[in-house]
Amino acid sequence: MDAQQSNLNFDSILIVTYGRSGSTLLQGLLNQLDGIFVRGENGDAFGLLWAMYRRLAILKREQGTYVKGPSKPWYGIGAVKLDVLLGQMREMAKSIILADQKDNPEILCYGFKEIRYHYHKELLPNYLDFLSVIFPRPAIIFNTRDLSDVVRSGWWANSDPEGVRQELSAAEKQFSDYAAGKSNCFEITYEDIVGRTEKLRDLFAFLGVEYNDEIVQRTLSKPHSINPTQASVKSLFNARQVDAVNRSRRQT
Repeated sequence: MDAQQSNLNFDSILIVTYGRSGSTLLQGLLNQLDGIFVRGENGDAFGLLWAMYRRLAILKREQGTYVKGPSKPWYGIGAVKLDVLLGQMREMAKSIILADQKDNPEILCYGFKEIRYHYHKELLPNYLDFLSVIFPRPAIIFNTRDLSDVVRSGWWANSDPEGVRQELSAAEKQFSDYAAGKSNCFEITYEDIVGRTEKLRDLFAFLGVEYNDEIVQRTLSKPHSINPTQASVKSLFNARQVDAVNRSRRQT
């Protein structure tokens, strides 16, 4: 990490996005900032925590008052302490994200990026509210990209373009609706990042970090993708492969 001011505005970061949005690039950029540690995707594992919490909350409300003893099928459901459960989930979330970095004193703000938020559809606002409880003082960054490029990129290219566009357009509207009026939410596009627009500078200010164009340029010069489709990004991968081959030859 580079030396930056450590007076961050948030204690955690959630990158909310969909596939092929350039979120891995954003993840890479944030990890260059002092005190910030952002993991990659986890397959919406936190959605499973939310599903468990919701299930227990519903059962406690619907069955808890009727269960009086061990002869009843729902015995004990009313004794579940949801506030205690949330506290345990906070510790679990921190352990999942930090893992081998849990004792690193340099990490002041931690989080992750995920591309599967649109799976939650109309329940997305509730899910984001839940994440805002189990992650401390979260910055929620909504990352989008021109959908004309998205539908031609990666696995989306094998899907119905109009169907993908409709699904992701609906997700983007949910992102904007949720962010509206919330001081801990920020919307940015892939185009803002690669174009180094004023919005990118605003993101730094939002997080409480001084903008550093050298860090941005260094991040942009590295490939951040599994299967790039853009010629400029592919060239980065090819250059790295050539360097690796040359290093190997020098060592033999």
